Amino acid sequence: MIQALMLLSLWAQDDAAVADALAKFKAEYKGPSAAVRAAAVTALTRTPHESTFRRLVPLLTGEVKEVRLAAIAGLGAFTAHKKMVVPALLQTLNASAKEPDVAAAVFAVLGKLKDETALPAISSRFRKEHITVAKAAVASAGAIGTWECLTALNEFSRDLQKWLKSGSGGGYYDDAGVGEAAAQTARLQALQTELVKAFQTASKEQWTTLSEWEVWYTRRKNNPALRK
Repeated sequence: MIQALMLLSLWAQDDAAVADALAKFKAEYKGPSAAVRAAAVTALTRTPHESTFRRLVPLLTGEVKEVRLAAIAGLGAFTAHKKMVVPALLQTLNASAKEPDVAAAVFAVLGKLKDETALPAISSRFRKEHITVAKAAVASAGAIGTWECLTALNEFSRDLQKWLKSGSGGGYYDDAGVGEAAAQTARLQALQTELVKAFQTASKEQWTTLSEWEVWYTRRKNNPALRK
């Protein structure tokens, strides 16, 4: 009986905290500047709850970029609500095809949430993308860190090593376009650095070359007992 009363008290406190957060957001979000509205959004995300999530969803695509980025970043705290948050983030990703910085922000949060159901959407952006998007997608897979993520990273690593060896640009570009050969090579090298970091994050080991990571992965692929 005492335990039940304590639970009811905690629920009441949670409801009060959510109501207070929503009331403050309603008042502060009226500010005319994007910076003020973004600050209000950030404050609201500090109270992860289904009700606050529902208030944030329209802002993921229906606001100016500064506010949208604040809403995206704040959803990284909604780990207890991943089943709702991840689909919303994937929809945001689809709606942000021409905004590399927004896509990168989505990938960063997907990595924090560590929901492997997002892997197909993440790994599909490894190749022939704006370099900001590709690097963020690779980092996201490393942050999630499952064996399936490592498999996707290893498959990508093989392609990247071929492009580096052949001098191919791999189809990547930046805000200025594809650019000359030197710019294409620099992007591949930056992606290689990000890929090594992703392997290190996922595995908690510190090999520094893609060839070493390929050996590491193959050993564990052939001997599942080594996957820890």
